Amino acid sequence: MHKYSAFLLTIALGLSFPIDTSSAATKDEAIQHYIDNNYFEDTTPLIEAIKEALSGYANDDFGWTPDDYLNSIYYLALEGVSSLKGINRLVNLGYLEIERSTVTDFSPLNSLLNLHTLEYDENGLTSLNSGIFDIPNLRSLMIDENNFTTVPNIPSDSTIEYLDLDYNFLDLSDTTNIEAINNLTERGITVDYESQFPKALLNISERIATSPNSSSAKENFLHALEMMLSISKAWRKFSFAEEKSV
Repeated sequence: MHKYSAFLLTIALGLSFPIDTSSAATKDEAIQHYIDNNYFEDTTPLIEAIKEALSGYANDDFGWTPDDYLNSIYYLALEGVSSLKGINRLVNLGYLEIERSTVTDFSPLNSLLNLHTLEYDENGLTSLNSGIFDIPNLRSLMIDENNFTTVPNIPSDSTIEYLDLDYNFLDLSDTTNIEAINNLTERGITVDYESQFPKALLNISERIATSPNSSSAKENFLHALEMMLSISKAWRKFSFAEEKSV
């Protein structure tokens, strides 16, 4: 039977049948197929990211199956995701970005042999999930714009070649941090770390939100002044440490 025969018959009869993964589909039909068949556990953010990744394709019938569309995805940007279950279907994924998310299980990435770059920024991280290092061919790990105050441990058998630690809260005057960075460098890992925020700014929005709500103007002024002086002192210390590291 011609590959379009069943599709044309469906239209002629005004009926609707589930798309078979071995059948050709348009982009929109493929996306609906992922939803109907529960391809992903955290459906909404994953589907939105896949829509964005496929946005360059016209909604035409290329003769592709739903899985063919997934196989074409090299870069995927996720936001607000809690589960990666199902992402292992993107077998040619090479670059994955995860922002403002609460992922705790990275095992769905373990079968992605082409995944070489993980950008895991803006997630409030203070430590690394060891599951990240089970990604077999990961070369670049970008964990900038998080809440690290110490250099995370990178296992000696890790495949990591590049580590981005910029815009965290590392105290560069702390010899422990500098020694850890030097050790990584000696292992052949390129580390970006020079741009850091003063530790006094860590969680500052939460601290401001929970500051005393006093009716006394004097108490409010003194609290604000104390916070400003603390930040100023930390910034001077930070600037001095940066100058020494150059």
